[in-house]
Amino acid sequence: MKTKLLLCLLVIISPLFADASASDLILQGETIDYEESRAVGDALVIVESLGLRVTADAISFDREKRLLKCDGEVIVRTASGVVRSKDCVIELLTIEGRVVFSAKRKELEPSKGLVSRRFI
Repeated sequence: MKTKLLLCLLVIISPLFADASASDLILQGETIDYEESRAVGDALVIVESLGLRVTADAISFDREKRLLKCDGEVIVRTASGVVRSKDCVIELLTIEGRVVFSAKRKELEPSKGLVSRRFI
């Protein structure tokens, strides 16, 4: 089942890989582990050059292999559509830009949602 979902995801986003250039990868979550490049709690990854947004319970990014490991309920949004999955891995071969980390603040005011940013 996971293999079918991953193949479906690759079919949806593969046309986007051809036009992708170096870009930033934004990793956001309630808690950020900078050393492991991991966001936990309502995690979100945005890659604007690919038109890709991924949400999951936890997301980690392997810089050397260019892999996103998504844990829990996963929603992948592209210009082509939406794919829902559980516990998947997404390969981002064309991403060569920096990784931007953004932690969310747990407050009632939505305007103060971002607390810190760190660029690597």
